Amino acid sequence: MTKKEKNRKDPTTVKKSTIIAVTMLAACAYSPAALADDDAAERACKTIVAAAARGEADLQKLIAGGHNVNMTDDDGETPLMRAAERGNLRAVDALIKAGANVNAKDEDGNTALMDAADEGHSDVVLRLIQAGADVNARDDEGETALSKAIDERHTDTATLLRSHNAQ
Repeated sequence: MTKKEKNRKDPTTVKKSTIIAVTMLAACAYSPAALADDDAAERACKTIVAAAARGEADLQKLIAGGHNVNMTDDDGETPLMRAAERGNLRAVDALIKAGANVNAKDEDGNTALMDAADEGHSDVVLRLIQAGADVNARDDEGETALSKAIDERHTDTATLLRSHNAQ
């Protein structure tokens, strides 16, 4: 089951993330010093991933507070993947500027570029390519950003990827 299918089956996914984020923001108080134990590190990870999903305002506070922009959640998703999937170009820009790994893969081998292409977010796709994203990376099923854009009938995104030598 793909990440997209999981989210469609569970319409509360975003709400759970928001609840976790609000709780963790209060618990961690944006403090990297709170990462002294594994539980605190997990809470901080969920916080920054959820913040990336919501938008750049909360994300900027976390980045300024010294949080690791390459942390992953339980599914191996990074904040950049969440922002890319939701088409939040400003959050994507902030994360890239803060040093996010544009080629990180989640537990299924998906990258932020694949997530953006799957949703047809051409502006985010272009920014990720400009930041060095591998246009021909493959997930665990052998899919690429281009194949995902084509499967979802995002012709503009597919054309953009092809213009950058995606196969």
